[in-house]
Amino acid sequence: MAYPAPPASRASKRSRVQDSSSSGSDMSITPDGRSHTIERYRVGIPALQLLPMLSIDPPPSLPAVSKVREFMPKIVQILREKNIDFDDENAQSWYDAAKDIRGLFLSHSLTRPIKVELLSWQLIIPRVIGVVEDSHPLVAAWPSINPRIHTIIDEYPKLKNGWRSIDVLRIGYRTDEFRSTPVTISVTVDWDLNRVDWMHAEQRIEAILNSAGLSDVEVEFERGEINQTAFPLHKPTRASGLGGHIVEDYPQRLPMGSNFGPDKYFRAGHNGPLVHGPFATIGGYLEMRVNGGPVKKYAVACYHCVREAIEGFAYIEAPGPYKEIIKADVPHGSLLKLTDKNGMGPGMLQERRATTFEAPSRRAHNFTLQYHDQKIEQLKVDITLDPGIPENHQLLAEHVASKARKIKFFDDGRHRLGNLYLCSGYRRRTSKNGIIDIALLEIDEARMGNNRVPDKSAWRSDFDAPSAACGSLLEDMASCDPQSLLGRRVYKVGARTGATTGRINHVKSDVNMDWNAQEGMGFSTEYCFVADPNTLARRITDRGDSGAFVFTNGRKWIGVAVGGPVKANEPPGGSLVYVTDAEETIKWIQGIGSPGKYQVRLVTS
Repeated sequence: MAYPAPPASRASKRSRVQDSSSSGSDMSITPDGRSHTIERYRVGIPALQLLPMLSIDPPPSLPAVSKVREFMPKIVQILREKNIDFDDENAQSWYDAAKDIRGLFLSHSLTRPIKVELLSWQLIIPRVIGVVEDSHPLVAAWPSINPRIHTIIDEYPKLKNGWRSIDVLRIGYRTDEFRSTPVTISVTVDWDLNRVDWMHAEQRIEAILNSAGLSDVEVEFERGEINQTAFPLHKPTRASGLGGHIVEDYPQRLPMGSNFGPDKYFRAGHNGPLVHGPFATIGGYLEMRVNGGPVKKYAVACYHCVREAIEGFAYIEAPGPYKEIIKADVPHGSLLKLTDKNGMGPGMLQERRATTFEAPSRRAHNFTLQYHDQKIEQLKVDITLDPGIPENHQLLAEHVASKARKIKFFDDGRHRLGNLYLCSGYRRRTSKNGIIDIALLEIDEARMGNNRVPDKSAWRSDFDAPSAACGSLLEDMASCDPQSLLGRRVYKVGARTGATTGRINHVKSDVNMDWNAQEGMGFSTEYCFVADPNTLARRITDRGDSGAFVFTNGRKWIGVAVGGPVKANEPPGGSLVYVTDAEETIKWIQGIGSPGKYQVRLVTS
């Protein structure tokens, strides 16, 4: 149940948690001795649910469900009588209201466990985020404040091992007043951390900001994860919901932002179901000359999106009633274990040629066929009910023909893409501590596309299209670093969300990918591509977009999208994505082997 409340001040946030003493939960004790759970904008009795919550229809047979409508007038009356104010000391009014609402159910002998939770509107509506302008004093102070934040986090074992990103953004709720919304240092932590694990660190960071004259800067810790934006796996069926389908005919030559994936199904364990892995994005194309030989073109993707195709990768069924499909541990001594650590170079001829791909991915193909099946069945029903509408007959014929063409595309083997040529693995870094997350694919000449920016129609109306670049080839590459670029509009084309627009933030983000610890690596520092706050959808990236080229209106390729934070209080999709630097990536490739062995440049024709 939600009830409007004003944003909490730093002082009130502290007062709500200052009595928390349990090291393993958010539990606090109220004056009447009853236990409840509190977080920013939330109170729950007897305990809070882990965010994000899922809205489901509970069985009507549950006694509590049948009582909700009956009790609704009394629930509204309680909320009004308590005059809820979230700035109240220890959120006492919220606790009293939750206690009384829960009491309604318990007083009617509903012995099944009843949980009541009050959420403020800040957890109900999507948040608006945007870049921090370079004139804000935190931008200049960040090089000195950032290491002090890391020192504090490292002093708390759970935070040291459980933080995932540190982003500096403007975060608010209204686009028309966005410039007045606070700059926020937003720390993403693992799902299993609790408020008491970070509240003292939060207070100490706030004290640092106050001493630096930055009392207007907010601090938040939120549960979440870093989404490596490859599309999640699914069982190979056309009966498990739409997602990632392709409306147009499959292209023979692959443009920027094309869908691809491993050209095989996976068995989950020894006797588990067949599943297909994620799909991801072919960002664009590079050309390379080796030892003065002929120039060859290669497709560009992310390493973390091609590793499923490498020997040693496997899925298993997790124990438990839901039979969730999860990634298995990588076996020691496997090719994948070696590649995670060292990457894979052109010299590993047999291994890389055995690592093969297709486009579109079979996941997208299966969901595309389901999309056509659903349209065909619906049109058949519409025609039966009213056969006199010629448009329905035409649409039916188009869907039947499109489905047949796509099946033939696979039957004829035209989906085959090629094999891995080289990849970075997980342990490569730029000179500025950014990750190198790159793979080059050696693909069939018949499937080779170019780096042409889509025309203006590819951008939705709420995104500004790159007017000077639309329909033209990228002509050069540049770094994300120059000050002239930061804060200006940039663009990307991904396999999941298509063509979107945002800006590069003036403050880089610290990112602690989940593979860092297992590979003995520390956090990296990444450029941050952020949605414009006035964009209605504010969804510039989603799973499946990893590998997408990021570029400017001046037709310069500046980086590759690799992932972004997914937080408990955020909607699906992403308003920001981390970007690896194009120039630094090229430097790494050119640094393989002896000096001058590899000459690499962007394909411009």
